[in-house]
This record gives sequence, C-alpha cells and structure tokens, in this order.
Amino acid sequence: MDVPSRNVTQARSARLTRGGLFGAAAGAVALAGATWELDAAGDPSRKNDRAILTYALSLELLQERFYSAAVDANSLSPKFLDFATVAAGHEAEHVRALRSALGSSSGTPPEFRFGKAVTGDDAFADAAIKLEDLAVSAYNGVAGLLTKPALRAAAEIISVDARHAAWIRALQGLRPSTRATDPALTQAEVTAAVAALGFTP
Repeated sequence: MDVPSRNVTQARSARLTRGGLFGAAAGAVALAGATWELDAAGDPSRKNDRAILTYALSLELLQERFYSAAVDANSLSPKFLDFATVAAGHEAEHVRALRSALGSSSGTPPEFRFGKAVTGDDAFADAAIKLEDLAVSAYNGVAGLLTKPALRAAAEIISVDARHAAWIRALQGLRPSTRATDPALTQAEVTAAVAALGFTP
C-alpha cells in the first residue's frame, strides 16, 4: 500500500497547528445538514479556517471510510482494489493530520452505509468519481476564505484528491479531465451533494 510515513503525517499536522488554523472548539463533525458557521464578513480569518477545515475533515472521513469499506468488501477487480487500497491510505493520512490538529474538538462522525457502491467496479468507480470531484469543488469554493497558512495546508490535501479523481477516471477509460477548470461549490451545494450520495443516515 502506498501510504506516507507517520513522520509525514506528524509534520503535516504540526504545520496545521503552527499555522493557527484550529482553536479550542471547532464543533462536531457532521455531513448532511452541516454548517460552516463562517464569519459574516466572509473574509479570511482563523475562525473561518477552523470552520472550513473541520468540515474538510468530515469529507476526508467520508472518503476514507468509503475506500476502506471497498477494500474490506474485497469484491473489486484487481486494478480497482489497488486504487481503493492506495486511496484509503492517503485519505487516512489526511484524517489523521486534521484530527491531530483539531484535538478533542474533532467530533464524532456519523455512521456510513455504502451498500452496493463498494461491491462492483462500475458502481464503485461512479461513487469514487463523485466523491473526489466533490472534495475538489468544496475546497475550491472556500479557498478565498482561508488564511494563507490554511490554504497551503489545504492545497497539500486537495492536490492528492485531484490525482485520485484523474486516476479513477483513467481506470474507467475516461479522460482524466474534460475541462480546463474545476467548479467551485458553495456551502449549500456541498451539503446537498453529500446528502444526495445517500451514504449517511
């Protein structure tokens, strides 16, 4: 499995903490119906960093659990199982780095139900593409609200999610990208898209 070393994870979480991204309480992790509680001014701030990257943790958790469930189901063909295994390792590192920085305020994630989405190549690939595209678009939508240290930390994660999106498309015989730019989703659009996946209660 292509999983970065623990030292890499610790270094990334240290950068998150030193950058002042997370304060005392960031709120519980949730997906469907979650809010980011951004500053009304909508300007980059430490409060916005905490709110946005707490929600980023929920998206990374969703991806990590999805890929781990696919690996555990062991019903994918070898090339898709290899992708799921590597992606699960990457997402687990993202989760560890964010949780380490958030500390006890990282919250408790909901239970996920992936059903047939992790038991067949086509269904798995369709769900993986949606998840990775959603993560990229969610980060794009809030990039202007992050302080520079938070944006640098987020970029380290989202660039890998974008590579996942290209990889899974290639496995399906699709072009890695069909457009020059990726869309930026609003908070409401991200929340609705997560709910539409049907993976949360």
